[in-house]
Amino acid sequence: GEDNGAGTGVYSLLFAEEVGPEGVVYAIDIEARFLTLINQRAEDLGFDNVVSVLGRAQSITLPPQSVDIAFICDTYHYFDDPAALMKTVHEALRPGGRLYIIDFNVADEAALPAEKRHVRMGRDGVAAEIAAFGFGPAEVVTAPGLAENYMLRFVKP
Repeated sequence: GEDNGAGTGVYSLLFAEEVGPEGVVYAIDIEARFLTLINQRAEDLGFDNVVSVLGRAQSITLPPQSVDIAFICDTYHYFDDPAALMKTVHEALRPGGRLYIIDFNVADEAALPAEKRHVRMGRDGVAAEIAAFGFGPAEVVTAPGLAENYMLRFVKP
């Protein structure tokens, strides 16, 4: 699986534990300093199944059909070129692979507080945009603790 916009690696390390030694987690970020931190944390915790990957603004830099699950948490709204980047996510997923997106729940973009103004659109807009990039229709996933966020699941046909 892949963790796009891995940041400090909180999710990458949880996934590493979940997939176990047979699985691989690709922690992808465009900031090399985060990848250094993730590598150190993975080593400290004894995980040898986390691979840090330096992504680019328009590519996650993974080979085609190399992952079963892609995960993007509180990062999608930062993408400068979502069409280009999501094309590489789509290519990296195997057929039937799943994409999970967690992002901020904004009911009315016009009334966003200052710290959320960078969020381009709400859940329905994100769902429509990603489906237009070649993914199956969005399913809303309910998860405990997602008060200010939503989770969507997409499947690559």
